[in-house]
Amino acid sequence: MMKLTIVKLILLLSCVLLSLQLGIGIYTDLQVASIGHEIKNISEKDMPLTKGITKVVEHQLEQEILYEKAFKEGLELQNPALKSHASGKVDHTITKFNNIGEKVDSEIKTIEHLLEKFINDSDSDSDSDSDSDEMNKIEFKKLLKGMKNLEHALNHGWNTVSKHSAR
Repeated sequence: MMKLTIVKLILLLSCVLLSLQLGIGIYTDLQVASIGHEIKNISEKDMPLTKGITKVVEHQLEQEILYEKAFKEGLELQNPALKSHASGKVDHTITKFNNIGEKVDSEIKTIEHLLEKFINDSDSDSDSDSDSDEMNKIEFKKLLKGMKNLEHALNHGWNTVSKHSAR
């Protein structure tokens, strides 16, 4: 067997350490690129969706408060002494309620368009075959279905309210 001199041994160990350091550096760069991709997805997709959904929920809560207020004011219509004053308040509250309802419809449509865009973009991306992109696409489809169901339920509710208020 060949005997290694100290110089050769130091060179061999230096090459091994350099190889290990190079491997760790490449692995680290790949991980940083992956994290950058995730941050990009969060900032471009998740944050706008969260903001939109938060607006919808906020406006629906405002509508709930206005509904209760209109109901209370409607009860005042039963009292002849308060009827003239309460009538204007009820009309004003119902108008505010309907305006917020239009905002909710608009916001839901905006969210649906965003989701459809994200789904179509993931279909057209040829370089994004990763599992996380496919999982995001599945989640976006589930969310789109949920938003369509919400829109249908709200429209059904509006139609029911309109029928009863017309009586």
